[in-house]
Amino acid sequence: MTYDVIVAGLGAMGSATAFHLAGRKGLRVLALDRHHPPHTLGSTHGGTRIIRETSFEHPRYVPLVRRAYECWRRMEVATGKRLLRVTGGVFIGTRHGTFVAKSKESADIHKVPYEILSPAEIRRRFPAFRPDESAVGFYEPGAGVLGPETCVQACLDYAKRGGIDVKFDEPVTRWSVKGGGVTVTTPRGTYSGGKLLLAAGPWMLDTLQSVGVRVAAERIVMHWFAPSPPPRATSRSSTWRVARSHCGSSDPTRPSRHSRSRTARSRRRFITAASPRRRTRCVATSARTRSRRCAQC
Repeated sequence: MTYDVIVAGLGAMGSATAFHLAGRKGLRVLALDRHHPPHTLGSTHGGTRIIRETSFEHPRYVPLVRRAYECWRRMEVATGKRLLRVTGGVFIGTRHGTFVAKSKESADIHKVPYEILSPAEIRRRFPAFRPDESAVGFYEPGAGVLGPETCVQACLDYAKRGGIDVKFDEPVTRWSVKGGGVTVTTPRGTYSGGKLLLAAGPWMLDTLQSVGVRVAAERIVMHWFAPSPPPRATSRSSTWRVARSHCGSSDPTRPSRHSRSRTARSRRRFITAASPRRRTRCVATSARTRSRRCAQC
């Protein structure tokens, strides 16, 4: 069968692409994934993901994130699901450290509202935390959280209702370009399309490297901790992040139970130091992968 567009990989990027393509009448679209998303084998799973306008990586990302906020609200209207929850966010680090200083720089350039909080102000407004006197808080009122699995599921459900041909448990084993179109092969058959969008995360590393784009897969382990005793009930809680160095690295394609538990213990110690009044227990662990350009490029 011939399609206008074929999407390979249905995590955050692929499912969002399918959502937007579903809104274009007359477009024939095939969406493929080697597993059954949302699943725990990519980079879009777990309890939450932080979203914020400012970016310590580079100010150029701010307009992209602002567009993302608009798209999430559009998705909420279309799907009838609550996907984005704005909570405000406090990000704690040293005043001149990269995390705080570069976040402030991007906020100033793009006029993003924020506050710089002293250690005393952090303790007053967020009493669970006890930062040392060298720390400051970068508070962004527009920050919030997304539920990654809810977002993927909502986008795929909408895409199916919009007529997109969604196929799970069907990996792309080969693709080629010929005569202004593409041919995609899977264990179940061969498909033709006008365009191919690859959104398969670490499974497309060989493809990227074959065309001269040198990338590496990076494993990122996240944990969700439940405080004990539970915090006081409030009408609104803020997301937060404390700047620190990475605990180490491992092969993203071979995550081990030992490395996950070791990282969990390390982060629990860190949270206990930052919030000494509370004990924590790890309630969930998520290991995801992301692709990044190699330093040699």
